Amino acid sequence: AGVTYSYTDMAGVKTDVALLPIGGGHTMDPFAAAAVCKEMRPKIAIPMYYNTYDRIEQDPAEFISDLGGTKGIVLKPGEGIRI
Repeated sequence: AGVTYSYTDMAGVKTDVALLPIGGGHTMDPFAAAAVCKEMRPKIAIPMYYNTYDRIEQDPAEFISDLGGTKGIVLKPGEGIRI
């Protein structure tokens, strides 16, 4: 997902890895993104688009703690991951 809110058809998106915005404001917040993640049921979820300026400050732990069976991974700025 890019800069987006949740929408009805997101439940139909099937993916192994989901990168979901959690900043709130003009994107999903941690709770909405976690709800979308539970519908999509990816193997891995990575929060993005948060804490880059005051208006979108969020604690990614709020997202990670509510993913159901999905593994949550929080990356540091500039950090990569091999999947």
